[in-house]
Amino acid sequence: MEIKNKIQNNITEEIPEDIIEEILSWLPVKSLLKFRCVSKSWRSLISTLRFVQSHLRNSSTTTNLKHHGIITSTYRSYDRKLQYCSLHSLLHERAIHAVDFDYPITDSNQSVSVVGSCNGLVCLLINRNNFILWNPSMRKSRKLPDVLDAELKPEFDFYVKKYGFGFANSDDDYKVLGVLCIINRKTAIPEHITKLYSLKSNSWKRIKYHKMCVTVDNSGTFVNGKLYWGRRPFSHLYGFNMDFFDLDNEVYGKIEYPYHRDIVKDTFQTTLGVLGGSLCVLCYFFGVKGDIWVLKQESWSKLFSISCNDYPLQDIRDTKLCTGVNGEIILSCGSTFIVYNLMDQLYRFREISYFCAFEEVNAYVESLVSL
Repeated sequence: MEIKNKIQNNITEEIPEDIIEEILSWLPVKSLLKFRCVSKSWRSLISTLRFVQSHLRNSSTTTNLKHHGIITSTYRSYDRKLQYCSLHSLLHERAIHAVDFDYPITDSNQSVSVVGSCNGLVCLLINRNNFILWNPSMRKSRKLPDVLDAELKPEFDFYVKKYGFGFANSDDDYKVLGVLCIINRKTAIPEHITKLYSLKSNSWKRIKYHKMCVTVDNSGTFVNGKLYWGRRPFSHLYGFNMDFFDLDNEVYGKIEYPYHRDIVKDTFQTTLGVLGGSLCVLCYFFGVKGDIWVLKQESWSKLFSISCNDYPLQDIRDTKLCTGVNGEIILSCGSTFIVYNLMDQLYRFREISYFCAFEEVNAYVESLVSL
């Protein structure tokens, strides 16, 4: 033990503290959790807000993507589970394997949906009525307070109909949005209310309800402080705006889709995603093509089109994720992923071993962010 302490002291004395901090900030969370035991000074450093933010910034921007992954929830009603796959493996390795995620609730009879992922925190919805915040890398979780007010529970049943999770820069706070459908047990009349959770206050508050189109996504896509909900088939029957909720100002709004008016007669569906830190949307025109657009500075730009005549891209309508990585875009179709290269306009198909058909997919990055 004495020799070990001498070695540690020599390392600390020979290498400046700012260099040690810089080196540590690039390491995986799993290694950092072990290195907290090296010394009191390392433990203190790794726990500081400055280091947590520096590590998150490095993990989010690193080009090797070894701190990145995707989380999916399975379709199977008899075996509810979450799965994880490394994004680096998906893009660069021959053999790609999925692993089951050991999330806080393990009862297979309880449904689980991924509300969203932000800065290494994952929000889960259990049985459509309970929320959990979870840091998988840290293996820490927090069950959120009941979303329905206690005085309403004796008279009402409820379920969470729409939801979203993200970070508000104005408050430096993580927030969860839940649109509840509550049903009076005596009259069976449904009513909708909107609740907003703040991690800082660890409490819910009721905000003004905003009626969204019945065909929008259940889960909001978080981009730059806003949650967006996209339209589904026959969108043109409901207008050409998508709904969003601004977490900074805590208000709803609408933004127009990137369609030209000369194609509004067509039937299409949309899928939202994140591309290079910007909102992107895939517009699928049934049996014809899929167009991908990106929103930058409140203006839409069309990136490319994928023809449905290109086998097996006729199933592009099942796409659930569009994310940009070093000039590549990942599209998910069932349990298969398509990696499309913008530079050479070529695509390749990636099969993942031990991977179940999934209901939803979310991007994830490791972090030391505390709950």
